[in-house]
Amino acid sequence: MLDKYSMPLYNEQLEPNKKEEIIAYYQSHQEIDGVQEIIDLLGSESFK
Repeated sequence: MLDKYSMPLYNEQLEPNKKEEIIAYYQSHQEIDGVQEIIDLLGSESFK
């Protein structure tokens, strides 16, 4: 949904560790549907 409206998930300049925090959250909540896809997407080099 954020991509649809060109909204950033976080601002890397203001929150440099936010990407790692989001990935860590999803890694510790494996019960969420589609969690591995989210982790893979956030971990990809094309995602900024």
